[in-house]
Amino acid sequence: MAIGKKTLFENAARVPLIMAGPGIAAGHDARSMAEMVDFYPTLAELAGLEVPRFTSGISLKEGLTNPEQMPRTSALTQYENGYSIRTPRYRYTEWGENGSEGNELYDHQSDPVEMNNLAGVAEQQQTISELAKLLHQRMSDANRPPAGIKQNRFDNSRRVPQR
Repeated sequence: MAIGKKTLFENAARVPLIMAGPGIAAGHDARSMAEMVDFYPTLAELAGLEVPRFTSGISLKEGLTNPEQMPRTSALTQYENGYSIRTPRYRYTEWGENGSEGNELYDHQSDPVEMNNLAGVAEQQQTISELAKLLHQRMSDANRPPAGIKQNRFDNSRRVPQR
């Protein structure tokens, strides 16, 4: 029996996020992208709590109170040696260091179930370039240690924490 999500395709990377409460627009789908790291800052802001500066993610409150707002315009997903960026229209994925093991591009306007990889299509190279730049920036941001927090990183090759 497999447990957990084991792919970067939309059907596994997407999870339902349902929120209700004072000020949240009832019965509406928010347009904003979301990442699981956004849960804490969102709930903290909705509860009137101060969000610590070292917290990852952003508050989605603006998009919950007004479903037309988009506090987040892309979502980053990582699985094993692959990273994927999802925008309202596209999902772009790179496998290996800078896509050394391949890349994928899916246009959700024409292919919502991600069956037609456009990465090899010459007309899509500008889109791929733009999304690769966004992906690399988001990866860099995600890998930056939180401000004011000392992290121990795990060295998988030695199976011991790095200092």
